[in-house]
Amino acid sequence: MKSGCPDFINGTEQVRVINSKRLKLIKLIGAVITLLPIVMGCRDGEKITAFKNVRVVPMTAEKIIENQTVLIKGSRIAEIGPVNNLWIPPE
Repeated sequence: MKSGCPDFINGTEQVRVINSKRLKLIKLIGAVITLLPIVMGCRDGEKITAFKNVRVVPMTAEKIIENQTVLIKGSRIAEIGPVNNLWIPPE
């Protein structure tokens, strides 16, 4: 009784199908990695503002951290660190 499916699968054809699927997956992963910064809001050309030598009050403890730099990229805090340790990109 014939079902319309071949009785055997050519090994070479099967490898080509697997390699084609793997290549499509690799391209998809590459596209996601490429677009991830855009989706996450890290677009080039965003305005960068640095507040130098400020006090930071963390919401996780009752303390004040002196002499900090807060780097704002766009409308989000990008980095916080000691004044002398945080690189500020040129304008």
